[in-house]
Amino acid sequence: MKSNRRIGILAFFIPICLFFLIMAVIGQFPFGDKTLMVWDMNWQYSSFFVHLRDILHGEASPWYSFSRAIGGDMIGVSAYYLISPFNLLFYFFTARTIHIGIMLVMLLKIGGIGWAMNRYLYHRCQSAATLIFSTAYALSAFVIAYGSNIIWMDGIMILPLMVLGIERLVEERKCLLYIFTIGYGVATSFYVGYMLCMFSVLYFLCYFFFLSEQHKRLGTVVMYGLSSLAGGALSACVALPALYAMQGGKGSIDFSILKNTTQMFPYRDMISRSFAGMIDDLQMTSGGPLLYGGVLTLMLALLFMFQRNHGWKRKLGYGLLWLFMVYSLSHYNLICAWQGFHMPNGAQYRFAFLYVFLMLMVANEAWREFKHLSSLAMVCGILAVLLFIVRKDFWGVGRGWIWTVNLALIVGYLVVVKVAKNKRIRESILLGLMCLEIGITAIYHYQHSPLYLSQSLSEYQSYLDDVEELVEVVKEDKGLYRTVLKDQAYRTENDSFLFNLYGLDSYTSLERDSTQMIAFHLGYYWHMVFGIHYKQGSTRGSEALLGVKYMITSQDQEPGFIPVAENETLTVYENQYALPFAYFVEEEILSVKNEPYHSFAYQNEIFQAMTEGVDPIYTPESLKVSSLQNCMETGDGGFVQIDQEEEAYVEYEGIIETPGYRYAQSITSDSYQLEVFVEGEWINLLEYQSVIKRLGYYNPGDVLRLRCYLSGEEPRSMDAVYVYREDEEALAASVKQVQRQKVEISHDKEDRINIVCENQDEESSNLLLTIPDDGGWTILVDGTPVQADQVLGNLMLLRLEPGVHEIELRFLPRGFLKGLFISGSVALLIGIGYLWKRKRENDQYGEEENQF
Repeated sequence: MKSNRRIGILAFFIPICLFFLIMAVIGQFPFGDKTLMVWDMNWQYSSFFVHLRDILHGEASPWYSFSRAIGGDMIGVSAYYLISPFNLLFYFFTARTIHIGIMLVMLLKIGGIGWAMNRYLYHRCQSAATLIFSTAYALSAFVIAYGSNIIWMDGIMILPLMVLGIERLVEERKCLLYIFTIGYGVATSFYVGYMLCMFSVLYFLCYFFFLSEQHKRLGTVVMYGLSSLAGGALSACVALPALYAMQGGKGSIDFSILKNTTQMFPYRDMISRSFAGMIDDLQMTSGGPLLYGGVLTLMLALLFMFQRNHGWKRKLGYGLLWLFMVYSLSHYNLICAWQGFHMPNGAQYRFAFLYVFLMLMVANEAWREFKHLSSLAMVCGILAVLLFIVRKDFWGVGRGWIWTVNLALIVGYLVVVKVAKNKRIRESILLGLMCLEIGITAIYHYQHSPLYLSQSLSEYQSYLDDVEELVEVVKEDKGLYRTVLKDQAYRTENDSFLFNLYGLDSYTSLERDSTQMIAFHLGYYWHMVFGIHYKQGSTRGSEALLGVKYMITSQDQEPGFIPVAENETLTVYENQYALPFAYFVEEEILSVKNEPYHSFAYQNEIFQAMTEGVDPIYTPESLKVSSLQNCMETGDGGFVQIDQEEEAYVEYEGIIETPGYRYAQSITSDSYQLEVFVEGEWINLLEYQSVIKRLGYYNPGDVLRLRCYLSGEEPRSMDAVYVYREDEEALAASVKQVQRQKVEISHDKEDRINIVCENQDEESSNLLLTIPDDGGWTILVDGTPVQADQVLGNLMLLRLEPGVHEIELRFLPRGFLKGLFISGSVALLIGIGYLWKRKRENDQYGEEENQF
């Protein structure tokens, strides 16, 4: 027992110590200025973890947030990013110290992965040699390359315990470990949990039919099925609302991809990727599958197939499972199937840790039965030949020395096994060599991958120094409004989560199409994958509509934005045209649609439906052709390039007659270049297609120039390019009409909003809420439940009779109560079943005692 405990402790701390040494070598905090804020950890997770800290401190809602785009539920974000019990440690870390919390949680998860793998391996083989393979698992290529995605690490940690649970279920008919591990895997990350569920089915079939010596009973299959359902039901309080949250976003399931059997990754390349040092420099975005779990692992996994101690059924079972994983990592349809039936945006082989686990499991069995050095020597010879065959994979990417290191490792492991006769000394040396090769692989990757350039601690702290104090100024206003960060105040798309502000930027893996389309139709940058980005904004009218009251920026702003606070770098501006989150609109709002797509006409329609007797806010500018370069007109308003080898463009210009702000928008899927001359330079209008570009303020007599570059043989026209003037007087008049309405809004966090308003018309009117309807809102008007209509995409609209009304909005994620009931009921049944079983065992034990 003491040996078991001692090995468990070592399995936990050896990977932590090794990774700590790696951090010291590469100069990562606390040994340097680098942090673990790399890639998505920098853009997403760090801000989410600070927001989780706000939730735990009662400063933000766990159910809903206006920090997420225009507004959205938090249960999906939490289920994807935040549910892990390790994340409770973020309670103790602020935005200033979040890098320390991230480092602590990552180290604990790495240690937990090593401990869990060792528990499984030690169950099979009570030997200190299990430390070799558990350490290799804890710092495999997958963990090295994707370690900053710590939201995946819980699934990697729970996998060995889940497999142990399956084996206990088959061998001993004990199901609790399997139930709780599969429930934990799904609850902590439904994305990785889904992969665990798929692997669970595969491994159960493999173990039941090929690996287990138990008599094949239908009851075992039924028990596995019921236990799987029970594990899933335990996570229902998270999984069910998360499924609702996934609807209408990029997480939607598309089964048609199963028809696409295109090979994505060559089988031959899997050989080189199984060796040390072969993690792609661009692994996070476009790298292949990560198969490396140690050269010794590769040797022993191959040795397994040559050992006579293992029966043909066992070899066939592992072989079939290995072949299926290889096929899965190669072909498009199964790559997608493993990852929710869609191809991820970057890191396209996120289930490769399952392959690494399988290889380590087989390697551990081979070592347990290792007896003949000659077999190992033969395997080393085969690997040396394979390494020679794929040598170009190393030399071709400038890693010839790594090829030599791998060859030396093969020889070195063989020599250690042959020379070191003492079992303890031999296993200690092998563990040391494994740690050495893992360390070299990790250090090489971290120092050579351009994607591992992290947010430095000094830059991060400097950013907080500039922004934090002005954020506190904004927060002195306790009303419900939106705040945007621009220029030097902007760091990532999720800054709103970092500061607990209500903004417009958002980048998560669960953005709803309908919410993103609200921003898209108003002219903001929108992308199905990358979410909503404020960038340089849309029009001042769109900001008024969405209640953008504050802006923190390093640039001077146009009239209507009044400076209220500043420091050496940034200024807080208050938007005098900002509207509240709720205001009365006319019946015409029901018929406003952006079809065909035209953001300026769309915004005019919205304002016309809000106010009476106000001129259109946006009017088109008249531009005429001023010059042609290497092109000619086709007769229908289009232009075509003459000489395909020379630059060609059409230049338009217009002389400004009325002062005001100008905007441009190009609605096209073509990739031709379109530029406008602003303040002495040409700027690209197609940097973000369909986004409204602010051209600035123009006075009478100014010249507005637009240049359209042509390429190819197809004619181009300006039909889908709009240049509009904003009538500030009309905007101000419209906003003032709305601001005079009697609407008062208060809120207790984002999920509890109270509105007191007065419909001053003589007939019923419509109250528009610039809050997306995510389906979880309960609305009470004067104490009576009502259902909101959806307008302008999925904003909520309430029909109110004349007079004063009190409106309450309460948000609870769809499916949460059902899921909580299911989880609670199953947990209760499991508890009752466990106590009943214990009582039977005690009664039986008592009867046996009485017999003596």
